[in-house]
Amino acid sequence: LKKSDRVLMAVQNNNMEGMPGLDTLARSVSDFQNTGISIHYVSDWDLKEALRELVQNAVDGIVAYMKQIDANAKKADYKVDMFEHQHVNGVYRTFQFRWPAQQNVIIGKITYDPDAESVTLENPGTINKFNLLLGGSGSIKQENDPDIIGRFGEGMKLAALALHRPVQQPFAQNLHTHTRRLMIDTGGQRWLFCIQSDGNFDGHLCLFYKIRNLTQREGQNVQQHWTYTRMQGITYTEWKESYKHFTFFLKPEERMEIATIGNVSHKGSLLLEDQLRGHFFCKDLHIKDYKTFDYDQKDAEQSRKNFSSADPASTYYGFNTHEVPLNRDRSEVPNLWHKYDRCSCIMADVLNNMQQNLNLHPDANDVLHEMWTIVYWLLKVGRYEVHRLAQWANTATCNRIWKEWVKDRQCFPANENATHAIMPMYTSHQISCDHFLRSNSLESSFYAYRVLGNYLCAVLYKSSYYGSWSARFQALINQCQDSALNDAHNAVKQRLVSKLQRLDNTMTADRVCFKDAPLKASTSYFKDNKLYLANELLEDENRLFLKCLKLLHIDSSRLLQFCNL
Repeated sequence: LKKSDRVLMAVQNNNMEGMPGLDTLARSVSDFQNTGISIHYVSDWDLKEALRELVQNAVDGIVAYMKQIDANAKKADYKVDMFEHQHVNGVYRTFQFRWPAQQNVIIGKITYDPDAESVTLENPGTINKFNLLLGGSGSIKQENDPDIIGRFGEGMKLAALALHRPVQQPFAQNLHTHTRRLMIDTGGQRWLFCIQSDGNFDGHLCLFYKIRNLTQREGQNVQQHWTYTRMQGITYTEWKESYKHFTFFLKPEERMEIATIGNVSHKGSLLLEDQLRGHFFCKDLHIKDYKTFDYDQKDAEQSRKNFSSADPASTYYGFNTHEVPLNRDRSEVPNLWHKYDRCSCIMADVLNNMQQNLNLHPDANDVLHEMWTIVYWLLKVGRYEVHRLAQWANTATCNRIWKEWVKDRQCFPANENATHAIMPMYTSHQISCDHFLRSNSLESSFYAYRVLGNYLCAVLYKSSYYGSWSARFQALINQCQDSALNDAHNAVKQRLVSKLQRLDNTMTADRVCFKDAPLKASTSYFKDNKLYLANELLEDENRLFLKCLKLLHIDSSRLLQFCNL
């Protein structure tokens, strides 16, 4: 078979599978029939929600068509071309979808007519009548297909309701002046909708539908096996306002989108443009504006207040995820932790591939470089959008965030950590660390630290600059060499052993060891029943003796027994 024949058979099979023949429907639908949907249903839906649902259905149709031709095709395989047109009202946009892998064949269009105030969506495939049943369209969608946007199957009916419902109440008095309409041409038929009263329900206003065959003239304006979704009454201003609800309706500089590169758990993209900050998208469709907060480059304290006081669900950047569980209306993420996971994963991938992203997006270099500071602040104040950043951040990313911590003058006003000697510390680890230092008679200066929040600690602990208190102690032990003592030093050691034997009769010279630098008086230690002492202590016998008492945990009050010590 030729490729064109295979394409036609695939589309026909897709249309016929699981649906009755057009001539076997038990009930005539030549007149308007009640859908059973009250005018008051989803009362908060308006043009935004209607357009989102209908565009989503068109995109799903495009993806389903692609997979009929190539089972391995993905949503990312199509490209969206934007066209700008001049009109007396100004410039407006239209779009087409093409498939580069199939000789750039056009597989969809979104057009707008500013004079007729109409939007038309064109996509391959047809809609079967089960879509008029609540839950009917959901039965034919592939729930496990990551490229299919829709899930619940109510979108088309509710979009029709939202478009036909008057903006002003009382609804009955405003129906005759309401201009928005929905009409769908599919499978050789035209689907019409309206809102009218139903005497069976005491005159309650409901959404009605009607299906009729296309006239000969109407049929000449459509392509066989395609669906045409036409929305009437959308003004030029409303069409322009809708651009921000779809990432592919925006120019690259209007979204500044940085896509994930690595094989990450949650694919998607970061939206760096200021106008999209706080906005959350799923598969290019706007879900909700969770709001944002400001970073003041000149005022660190004001930035801290802004980041700390913002709504917990808000985010600094905008996000476009490839997958996340949504509510029925696709208006929010019910479990916000799912949202925070996607935010963490996407940001980590952008940071992990920073140099590649700088090369790919030269226009975004300034905001990409600023990301290190922004993400550090998000971690520092414990914003939920970075609660799992450490899980996906690589060592290089953690090292770079460590450097942001080092130059934080709120933490290190005098640049005290330029040598990376001061370590981060979880609150829950502080007791263990302090106990370790005391049990080894180490002074606090041996392991200086700053107690930080959990999110920032988790990242800094993964840095190659980080070393635990026990690891630092072991490294000290491994680096110190035995001191070569001269006669004077041996005499000091012998006097020391004699004094210690009067306090501990098991003490021998073998249990007293002197070590070269880097061991210092402050880091001398007692381990495996032996004293390890810095050779600098040999210059002051009183200091040496007191250090030994401290390491052996001998109370200085016992010295009263030995007045000649």
